[in-house]
Amino acid sequence: MAKIPTIEDTKRAILDVISSYKVRPNEIFPIVQISVKLQERGFRNTDIDPALEQMVNDGWLLPSNGPHWTITESGFAQL
Repeated sequence: MAKIPTIEDTKRAILDVISSYKVRPNEIFPIVQISVKLQERGFRNTDIDPALEQMVNDGWLLPSNGPHWTITESGFAQL
């Protein structure tokens, strides 16, 4: 039986994908492509969305109305 990823597993995977874009603190990254890459790794939106919400609440990410989000200094420190 496959293991369902925890929110911590998903947060780590999100950070791993974000790091592949070589962003620095307060720089933007393409959130849609992050989700696509995570889905290619077997994550579902039901895994990704709560993890992103927690990362925003933790002050690691800043969402926008557009296709790019921002990684904060706190979020960058987690990379």
